[in-house]
Amino acid sequence: MISQANWSCLGRNGQTALHVAALHGETEAVKVLLSTQSFEEEVDRKDRWGRTALHCAVERGHAKAAVAIAVAPYS
Repeated sequence: MISQANWSCLGRNGQTALHVAALHGETEAVKVLLSTQSFEEEVDRKDRWGRTALHCAVERGHAKAAVAIAVAPYS
C-alpha cells in the first residue's frame, strides 16, 4: 500500500509529504519516504516560501529529521 501512494502530491503551500514530515520532526516518516520512492526531485523541491524539506527540519530544530534528509544519497 505504501509503495502505491503518490508522495509527490503537493499541498496548498506547495509542500510534499516529505516537507510535512520534516516540519513535524517525524524522522521515521522521513526515512520511509526517502526509501520508498525516488525522491531525487522531492528532496530539492521548494514550497511556497522557497524552503526544501531540509530547510523545514532545520528551521523547526528537528536535527534527526534534518540529518536523515542530508545523508540521503541524492540530497
